[in-house]
Amino acid sequence: MPIIRHNIDRCGLSDTQSEQDVNEEDKEQYLKRGPLAVLAVLKNLLKNQTPVMVSHERGQFITRLLAVDKARLIVDYGSNDYENQLALDMHELHLTAETQGAKVGFTLNRLEKDSYEGQPA
Repeated sequence: MPIIRHNIDRCGLSDTQSEQDVNEEDKEQYLKRGPLAVLAVLKNLLKNQTPVMVSHERGQFITRLLAVDKARLIVDYGSNDYENQLALDMHELHLTAETQGAKVGFTLNRLEKDSYEGQPA
């Protein structure tokens, strides 16, 4: 089971009802910028096993969070090895998920291979 890891120290997260329902000024009230606030939202996605879309300039795939803590965010690879390699090569990735009527989205600078529960990555 290949794994992707990302450090979440500088992660900003948007948790909004709907982009069409909320204007730009109103969106600001839903932004989670502090590490603990971001971590709480990510842990909720993990707990609910919410599907997460990873997209970048050359493709996209659906995944799930496998683990999250203050130091890192681990997501399962997609099912296509080529798409996984593209994701590892990208310098900007957008992750989005929908949970409890809210859209959650954040951007990562890059991903790294890692391991999770003894599985090689």
